[in-house]
Amino acid sequence: MAKSFTIVICGAGLGGLGAAIALARKGHRVTVVEATSQLNEVGAGIQIPLNSSRIIQSYGLGEKFLEKVVWPGNINFKRYANGEIIGSTPLHPIMCETYGYPADYQRLLFDAVKGLRVRIMLASPTESVDETGDAAHAMVPYLAQGAATAIEDGAALAECLDRAQGTNDIPTVLRAFQAVRKPQCEAIQKGARANGDIWHMSDGPEQKQRDHDMKQTMEGHSDSSDGTKNPNQWSDKEFQP
Repeated sequence: MAKSFTIVICGAGLGGLGAAIALARKGHRVTVVEATSQLNEVGAGIQIPLNSSRIIQSYGLGEKFLEKVVWPGNINFKRYANGEIIGSTPLHPIMCETYGYPADYQRLLFDAVKGLRVRIMLASPTESVDETGDAAHAMVPYLAQGAATAIEDGAALAECLDRAQGTNDIPTVLRAFQAVRKPQCEAIQKGARANGDIWHMSDGPEQKQRDHDMKQTMEGHSDSSDGTKNPNQWSDKEFQP
């Protein structure tokens, strides 16, 4: 049987709170320390892609999130010069039916943490030891994966620590955590950087080929057997398993 550990999480951001939920649900004694004196909204909005929404659903928070979220029907790519739609990916309900369900993200996680009797210490100095989330693998914002991979990190860390029988096993399970997460996060980083390049092409032959390939895929005329890669990664069957 796995041992229950006393764990201190530095930071009450999405990654820290997500990790606190995952670890507390495994029976660990968790304390979250946060340097700020209160939680404040940062930014104007956030996407909750399907890899993280499935984890949130597994925490029993799906209904709470459904009270707050907006469901986009599609991702549309438009040619800036004339507004023509050159690519489109259906999201709800098609992706949700395929992968599972996609606010006040931080507040919902914070409330869930309190419900699990996690100790929360605001206005407390923090130190960095083992890093997860953006501290470990910062993402450019072209796949909506910064917060999502942080939520994944917390779930993976909890699963790895669940295999430890005592403190002597912690270095081993942390190495396993890194072995699992590193290639996944690097692949997502690569995909996000590629999206940035694809979306921000200068006008010219390469841009025209991108637009053509996107439109062919959207209209169902693309034939991947000829080696042509779908420039819309949201609809690319190789990129989206």
